[in-house]
Amino acid sequence: MLLKTKDATIHYKLYQSKKANAEYLVMIHGLGLDLTTWEFITPNLQQHFNILLFDMRGHGQTNGEEEHITWSVFVNDFKQLISHLHITRFHIVGLGFGGNLALKINEHLPDKVQKLILASVFIHFPKEIVEKEIERRRSLLTSGNMDKLADQMISQISITRTPDIEALLKKAYGRISQLTYFNLFKMLTETVALEDLNQIENEVLLIQGDSDPLFPIQQTNLYQSNLKRSVSYIVPNAANLVHVDNPNMVINLIRHFITKGISSSFSQIMEKQFTESLMQMYTGPNEKALEINLLNGFQVGYEGKQIVDKWNQRKAKNILAYLAHHKIATREHLIEEFWYDSELSKAKNSLRVSLTHLRSILKRHDLDSYLIIDREDVILKGNIACDLTKFLQALEVCWIEKDMAKKERLFNDLIKQYDQNMSTQIYDDWFLHLINKIDFMLEQISVELR
Repeated sequence: MLLKTKDATIHYKLYQSKKANAEYLVMIHGLGLDLTTWEFITPNLQQHFNILLFDMRGHGQTNGEEEHITWSVFVNDFKQLISHLHITRFHIVGLGFGGNLALKINEHLPDKVQKLILASVFIHFPKEIVEKEIERRRSLLTSGNMDKLADQMISQISITRTPDIEALLKKAYGRISQLTYFNLFKMLTETVALEDLNQIENEVLLIQGDSDPLFPIQQTNLYQSNLKRSVSYIVPNAANLVHVDNPNMVINLIRHFITKGISSSFSQIMEKQFTESLMQMYTGPNEKALEINLLNGFQVGYEGKQIVDKWNQRKAKNILAYLAHHKIATREHLIEEFWYDSELSKAKNSLRVSLTHLRSILKRHDLDSYLIIDREDVILKGNIACDLTKFLQALEVCWIEKDMAKKERLFNDLIKQYDQNMSTQIYDDWFLHLINKIDFMLEQISVELR
């Protein structure tokens, strides 16, 4: 559906629930995306709420003047949309940039906004960090084309990318102009100051994925400490697009938070889901993932079967281990990591030979689609399960946990895993650094619990 205003045409979809007196839930997509990214959770949530989706100006099928977009322009577009639809009260789910817009809407319409659910949202984005990130992302543009930037972003924001999901995300990125994308990115510094978060009276649920390379777990802890009424949840097996990677869990969080708010019953639901997630994290193989285990020796598996091959030759094991944890690396960085003492020309040739060998191993087992090699970057894409990454994620959750009883339970689970699995065949500097980090954090948590 389209709403034509004086200076824009707003594309939106309204899904009415069959439930009597259902409340309204507005869901706002992230930067470069569009309303189609919500289709993974909309049908289920529609059973409980009236759902309003819309494309922000400059995204999807919404058209309008883009050269001078401000937060006020976005808020005004939204005001006209809800006025047209006669929506007077609503909850908001905001993803990334959409969460920043949710905060601005709440600032301008405090009497209309009920609960806020912010997923993967950088509420406070320092200007110097924004400038560095813009410079990095601009370097991915080729002749003004967004394709390479889109490919890298897609490789980072979701860990369960099927061809259909990749096509959907690629189409969304293809609809935003380069100028609009970077202008909006700059606006992230103008959302809200940390010290102003305590002015927000709404109940707030903060959600983030445990495998999100764009959003450190410490950020959620920082925001929660500045909000008056908030609760946070780390979604397992999810990157930035938490609702795409783990839709069922996100659906349950949204539904129960809106229904119960910040209460003991909601905390019990969250703890139950978290405990179940930890159990899943450490029990049995993930049959849909390429499994790369690093803590108890080096093993690669797929669909429950171990893949035995020439991993010890030409640094195949070392490079795959590095990519299993980092997901993406430039050729330059791999040379610095593994051939730092070689002449550059020899190092480049060694890297080329090693990558060819690694790809040939994966190809023999019909797994070469997981490895993307281009002129600048090497990417491990798709559903990758790495025991080191999962252990570190669980450790980070334990590190920031404030409830000491829960912290002790998490710590005991980690120690059990540590004692059983901490034997390695990787001796590269990056890996040993992480092992030292694990030892340090476990020791500090132990001291805190005494």
